[in-house]
Amino acid sequence: MKFSYSSLTTYEECPKKFDLHYNKRIRPKKIDSPLFFGNATDEAFSRLLLEKKKNLTDEENLLMAKSWREIFDENMKVSRDQNLATNEWCDYSKKDFSPDLLTEEDYSKLKEFDGEIYDFLSFYQECRDVIEKGKKLSLQDQKTYNYMNWLSLYNKGLLLIDAYEKEVIPKISEVFDIQKTITLNNGEDEITGKIDFKCSFIDEPDKVYICDNKTSSKAYKEDSVSTSLQLAIYCESEEILDASYVVVEKEVRKREPKIRITIIKDKISEESFEKAFQRVDNLVNLIKSGEFSGKSDKKQCYSFGKKCPYYKYCWEGSVSGLETKP
Repeated sequence: MKFSYSSLTTYEECPKKFDLHYNKRIRPKKIDSPLFFGNATDEAFSRLLLEKKKNLTDEENLLMAKSWREIFDENMKVSRDQNLATNEWCDYSKKDFSPDLLTEEDYSKLKEFDGEIYDFLSFYQECRDVIEKGKKLSLQDQKTYNYMNWLSLYNKGLLLIDAYEKEVIPKISEVFDIQKTITLNNGEDEITGKIDFKCSFIDEPDKVYICDNKTSSKAYKEDSVSTSLQLAIYCESEEILDASYVVVEKEVRKREPKIRITIIKDKISEESFEKAFQRVDNLVNLIKSGEFSGKSDKKQCYSFGKKCPYYKYCWEGSVSGLETKP
């Protein structure tokens, strides 16, 4: 059987969610903003990291022909072959929108898209009130509301990537791999993953780190690297003990630095490896045994203040907003 880090953590979150997503291939139609925003920023970060890599592949040379802004732009505009900017199926959180990030040009675009609205900030608040009451917006209002969120998130992404270029890239001595696919196989089961990058840092030029970029709504704990299942899997595959999270916080602060970036470095200890792979073994055994029970309480079906996309399916038997993938 094949597993990935994301599939294992999905099972930990909810066995029934794993079953619906991976076994029955029932997927939500909604496109969560953290997924496409995280992918777009990751691709832009990778483009910047290529500038520190000596031997480029043919594919990497093609990427180098584009600027990081072009890469970000492409990935922010299209996902699943759909235009994201005004897509009614995109799902945003309250933190995605910041009126301070909208420019005069953005308001011109909004006015061109929806000429019926004269005060967009009041319109946004009215939409939030409707959503928080659990009601639906009209199709046009949903698209306009989503467009406002998308424009805000797009501008925030530019700030994050610019900060990454100024604060992270100068600290890197050399990049050895980018977006490297790894596989761990014990002869029976297989775990796959993708390493964001391997590098050495200016202050430790002779040490190789397994690194993972994170765009996050909050700071990571100091022990987040040493206790990470994800990094333990990656380090085991590469036979490297040193790992790092590059945490780019999504909140645009009032004071400097506007974008806070933390590079957390640590070793994966032998004890951490043992705990991580015992955890993996337990999850794999539960999955193989067919244990896919759901939550016993509806209150457990929320994450970051949002309902699980399978909430109505599990509690009401409704397939609204879901589709089956081949």
